[in-house]
This record gives sequence, structure tokens and C-alpha cells, in this order.
Amino acid sequence: MPYTIQWSDNSAHIIYTGDINNEEIRLAHYEVNNDERFFDCPNLILDIIDCEMRDVEVPKLIEVAGLDLGNLKMKDNLKIAMLANKPENMQKANTYIKLFKKHTSKIKLFDSVEEAIPWLNSNS
Repeated sequence: MPYTIQWSDNSAHIIYTGDINNEEIRLAHYEVNNDERFFDCPNLILDIIDCEMRDVEVPKLIEVAGLDLGNLKMKDNLKIAMLANKPENMQKANTYIKLFKKHTSKIKLFDSVEEAIPWLNSNS
């Protein structure tokens, strides 16, 4: 499986590894969304640090973006942190984040989970 999901009291953390594609991203998002723990979860962490995204086409992730945007609009306390530190992955993450810019600022890119935690735990 090219992803794992780790749950804590305040986050769902999807960690992608190896070569991933759009379908695997879609499956991971649906798995999180269909888990009752996500109902009260204030943070979603999308970790693309240790994966290859050659086969990911961000414009075709519109269904996944719709899930994320719907969650961000319905859940006042939800924030989404994307983690990437390789140029290709950072570029794809920024392209994904741009899909949300007109609607919300509750999704941001970080280099590491340690960098993301203060923002995720803040009220802004």
C-alpha cells in the first residue's frame, strides 16, 4: 500500500510512500473521510515527503479537492497541512493548494510536521 494513515487525538496523518498516483490519493482521502474518527478531527496532514509523484496529475484531483474543500467549509476547526520538501512534490502541493485560494486559507504547505504543528494548533 503506497500510503498509511496515522490517527492521533487531533489529526489524521496520511503518509504517502513510494510511487503514488491519483487513484491512490483518492482512495486515501475516502478512507479518512469514511472513518468516524475524522468527524471531530481538527487537522488533516497530507505527507508527500517520502513519495514520488511522477504519475500524479493535480488537475485531475478535482474529486479529492472537492472532498477537502467540503470538509474545510463544513468543519470550522479543520485545517489541512501538506508536507513536502522535494521541489517536484512542493510544486504539485502548491498547485493543489491554489485550487483552494479563492475559498479558504486553511490549507498550507510546510517542510516538516514539526513546522506545521504550531500553525495547526493556532487559532488562525
